[in-house]
Amino acid sequence: MKAAIIETLVNKANFETNVAVAIAEAMDLAIANAEVVTVPILDSRLARIFGEFQAFRAEVAAKLGALEERFDAKLGSLEERFDAKLGSLEERFDAKLGSLEAGIDAKLRSLEAGIDAKLRSLEAGIDAKLGSLKAGIDAKLVALEARIDAKFARAETRQILWTLTIVVGNSYLPQMAHAVSAAIRAFISP
Repeated sequence: MKAAIIETLVNKANFETNVAVAIAEAMDLAIANAEVVTVPILDSRLARIFGEFQAFRAEVAAKLGALEERFDAKLGSLEERFDAKLGSLEERFDAKLGSLEAGIDAKLRSLEAGIDAKLRSLEAGIDAKLGSLKAGIDAKLVALEARIDAKFARAETRQILWTLTIVVGNSYLPQMAHAVSAAIRAFISP
């Protein structure tokens, strides 16, 4: 077998002869020192390895179970602490929100009261100014009415005088014209 290996290495792999001899010797030593394993031996070794693997797997599963229980316990504890802190935070938030709402309500009531007071004051001022304006307008209307009455009285008096003048003129004027005409004629005629 050694010769066949050397020949294959020299002819097919183009190795030098001394290199091919060294490789062939190394292969012979490897085969001589090799522990040949039969199928039953391999089966027993695989069964032992499989058993060790099963034991390892059971050990890992147990450790993972314990770790999972510890994790669940820590997670439960953490959830409880989180819920407690969240509840506390929610209570504080509600209290602050209630306080803020009360403050806003108080400020709005104060603002509303101030606006109402200013509106009442403005309304009173407007009422006073309107009352004063109305009194001034009433006084001016009374004075205007008195002036109009006085003018009507004077106009009435003038109308009466004109009427009397016309009546008197119509009654006495023809007689006076006749007397003047007679006087002129008498003056002109000798």
